[in-house]
Amino acid sequence: MSGILWRVIIAIICVTLALALIGPFCEVVGLSLSSAMLTIIRICVAGIAVLYVLGGGGPWPWTKTA
Repeated sequence: MSGILWRVIIAIICVTLALALIGPFCEVVGLSLSSAMLTIIRICVAGIAVLYVLGGGGPWPWTKTA
């Protein structure tokens, strides 16, 4: 159970950072970001986070496998 808790924590941190940085990054690069495009990006980032949490992805690097 602690493995999924770590995945949820990591997903929350990554989604928060991604959503906070997408707007300023696009502005620096020179891309115009409409509200509709930002909504699509938010849905995609959230979907990727859900797949990360539910999908597993193998053992953690710090876990011991016998």
